[in-house]
Amino acid sequence: MSSTTKNKVFEAINQAYDVFENFSPEQKQIIENKKIIGKHSPTEWLSLVSELMKYDQAHDELVDKVKNIRWRNLSRNIGCLGVGIFIITTMVLEGFLEIGIPVIYYIGFLGIVIIAPILHRISPQGQLLATLNTKLKKLENVNLPNFFCDIIVPILVILREEMRANQPLLLEVNLDSPAFHTGEDTLKPGFVTKTNYHLKSTKYSEHVWFKFSGKLHDGSAIRCEVNHVARERYFVKHKRKGNKTKYKYNIKLTHDIRLVLPKSEYQYQPSDDKTFQYTETEKAHVFRLKSPQKIKGSSMVAGNNLPSSLDRILGHVKHIYTQVKPVNA
Repeated sequence: MSSTTKNKVFEAINQAYDVFENFSPEQKQIIENKKIIGKHSPTEWLSLVSELMKYDQAHDELVDKVKNIRWRNLSRNIGCLGVGIFIITTMVLEGFLEIGIPVIYYIGFLGIVIIAPILHRISPQGQLLATLNTKLKKLENVNLPNFFCDIIVPILVILREEMRANQPLLLEVNLDSPAFHTGEDTLKPGFVTKTNYHLKSTKYSEHVWFKFSGKLHDGSAIRCEVNHVARERYFVKHKRKGNKTKYKYNIKLTHDIRLVLPKSEYQYQPSDDKTFQYTETEKAHVFRLKSPQKIKGSSMVAGNNLPSSLDRILGHVKHIYTQVKPVNA
């Protein structure tokens, strides 16, 4: 890495870290806990997360540039170099040439392995690199999953138009990958597939990706939750030259939407549609629609993808509204 490029990288690290340090306490809490939970208007939510999105994009580009550069552990590398030189020289002198190792050699070895890294660490250049490395490690822990920008932000933009300016929106988003726990399987222990893969373990996960609730312009109340139930099976195929392994996932993603429409604004049109549950109260029509969807692959489990969730949510809400007509129409 050239001196000019290195200086640009150092400057980028400092700028990104300064942005992170200037975040509000709530923004820092979102990043550190990898979870959003609170009640603000959609406009306030967008203001809160917009800086996180800009920072996340710049941070991803920065981490890709510097994750493999050598200066991050230069002091440790000097010590490792000294150990390598000592081992090779000892093997040559004592193993092949059968020459005793002089005392001065041990002194030189201690200088390279112990003293040189310490001197480098306490030098101005070493302190600068250590500080930058500490900042970079902290920045590397900051990451927003893809679905945040692809789904959550568009939902907030839509709700900003559909809700009153100061109407609060309760929002909860899990930005971390789901945790798996071991559990019993319907398959018997030691199950073997037709291709001779042996079942070794089974894990399960129940995870709420996000949910929100608020009141719309027309007085309707909406509540939406997107969650999944997943099963992970780990298989091993024994071979002479090492084992082959594979994972199989069974994932059910569910969109659970509840929409309460005021009778003062809407009249229900009975139908044979069984995609939703309908109940009513004295003042409202209550619709509940749960839409399970089987997902292939493991990208969603890693938090990288929530297939077509935005389109499905909008489609379900639109479908519910087709079941009513305005009172004054």
